[in-house]
Amino acid sequence: MREQAQTLYTIRERLRQELGREPVLSELSEASGLTPEEIAQVEIATDTPESLQRETADGLTLEGMLGTDAPEEGMVERIALRESIDQLPEKERMTILLRYFAGLTQEQTARILGCLRCRYPGWSAGA
Repeated sequence: MREQAQTLYTIRERLRQELGREPVLSELSEASGLTPEEIAQVEIATDTPESLQRETADGLTLEGMLGTDAPEEGMVERIALRESIDQLPEKERMTILLRYFAGLTQEQTARILGCLRCRYPGWSAGA
């Protein structure tokens, strides 16, 4: 996994210099031969882990959000949500999966998807 991360870093830097901008996910995928999902997995696996005591934007801790009183209800909702998300275009689907299922920050998600951070809120709001 670390070797893939190093390869992605090298490819991303080469594409930055060639293109004069941050490469988009499809460009990284084409240059590396990895699928967008594989690229996301590499980025997630090699990123610094978050603390369970870190507060979310809503003021909640990750630790406090673990577990529920009725796990079967949450599971049914999660399955229905996943089926709906799977119907979205790739960019929107990956945004939601990375931000809300993998718990990445906007900056981490933007980096994986090859978007500029300042442009991220504009397209995530419509997702």
